[in-house]
Amino acid sequence: LSGQRMVTGSVVPERLVDPAGLGTAKKPTAEADMLSVTTTSSGSMPWKGERSGLKFKSVRDILAKTEGNATLSGYVTSEAREAERVAPAQSLVRRYNPLGLAGELLFILRPLIYVIGIRKMGKSDWRPWALSLLVELASRQMIRTDLHAGKSSATERTVERDELSRRKWLFLYYLLRSPFFDRFTESRLTRVAEWCNNKPLLSLLGSLIQDYQPLWQNYYFYTAAS
Repeated sequence: LSGQRMVTGSVVPERLVDPAGLGTAKKPTAEADMLSVTTTSSGSMPWKGERSGLKFKSVRDILAKTEGNATLSGYVTSEAREAERVAPAQSLVRRYNPLGLAGELLFILRPLIYVIGIRKMGKSDWRPWALSLLVELASRQMIRTDLHAGKSSATERTVERDELSRRKWLFLYYLLRSPFFDRFTESRLTRVAEWCNNKPLLSLLGSLIQDYQPLWQNYYFYTAAS
């Protein structure tokens, strides 16, 4: 279901080059030979790699265009590429062990478990809310244990770390789900909105809270897989 990897909600790092094209040799052509000869002789045209097809500026062009405002080392630093920006997509997220895979499946099935609990027990029952929270906590702990299993294992990769951070913030959504919302959050939001309505500029915030409160409670948090 998840390819034995973490399902990420974050955007994959922007790629400047297709990683699939790296390491594949291209047959030399007459046009490429002419470009190589011209580049060598004039020094003004970019150099093109045979395998990747990437074009690189000559040092002479870089120094000429900076006009003394930047150094060559500064340009090289700005153009340096991180490994994650050229690595194959599947290598950005490691394969799970059985424990992590079980935790990922729990995270994927958590919204379904929550909705089934609501249909069986109702929105005002604490059991679906508590069960959903326990499933998400168990999922997070299992995944973190799997990623940190063994001191010799690699540290979290950027995509994995960003996804775990995103999932941590999702716990705030439980404050807006019934019955917690009905018992605790709703009255406090109402007081904040009423207080803002009597203040200049802050009245806009109060109006937004009052307008979106029914949407948060009655629609979004019972349909979105958050």
